Amino acid sequence: MKFLMSLLILGMFCSQAHSQEVSPENCDKPKTRSENAICLFPEVSDSDAVLNRTYNDILNEINEKCALKDGTCDRLKKLVKSTQVRWIQYRDNFCDLEVAHIANRDDADLSFGSCLISASKQKVEDLHIQQLNFRTIYKAK
Repeated sequence: MKFLMSLLILGMFCSQAHSQEVSPENCDKPKTRSENAICLFPEVSDSDAVLNRTYNDILNEINEKCALKDGTCDRLKKLVKSTQVRWIQYRDNFCDLEVAHIANRDDADLSFGSCLISASKQKVEDLHIQQLNFRTIYKAK
């Protein structure tokens, strides 16, 4: 039961099915403000890459260690993926709100990129804590 609870909590904190991966050809016409920030600032792309690696590590751990045969593991993976997508939406909306008062477009873009980096770094820290909790509970089983 502790194992299942840990995975459910992990799913809630893993809120984003992959970060936005923007290829160089998409930088000609980015569709969203976050795609634009990823194209303008390498640091945003770097923080997204770290977030993606962390997210993939968690999914791999669930794949390797979840031994429940009643479909729970598949439901947990779907939960992790769907909450991850919702987290990206939340992050982007939050950062939009953070820069809404900035009139100068360049300043707003810079602040938006900074917000994305900060939010993604915090998310990675949260995910690492959840990974440790998951490992602790799994070992105790």
